[in-house]
Amino acid sequence: MKSSSHPSTAGHRLSGVLSRAAAAFVLLALAMLARAQELPAIEDTVSGATPMEGYFNLYWDESTGTMYWEIDDFDTEFLYQVSMGSGLGSNPVGIDRGQLGGTYVLQPRRVGPR
Repeated sequence: MKSSSHPSTAGHRLSGVLSRAAAAFVLLALAMLARAQELPAIEDTVSGATPMEGYFNLYWDESTGTMYWEIDDFDTEFLYQVSMGSGLGSNPVGIDRGQLGGTYVLQPRRVGPR
């Protein structure tokens, strides 16, 4: 009776597992590549939107209520200052117009296939 732990049998099984894992990886990579190629260019996405050029280019799509942010470089940090655009005016509650909130250092990061 042969033992199932024979070195050549175990090596053959390991080789089969690795082959299936490699095939699955290749299929997954091809699917991700195909998905990435389906994404529209920023020009197509914002064609009907109102451009707002500045340090960051923004695009406002009035019909959907969507704001698009064009990011040229994902490796660049920037300062983000929170402020209150409107409020009650000068009052003891502390919700004054133009009041500054926190300041943060942010860096854009791509998440998902967008």
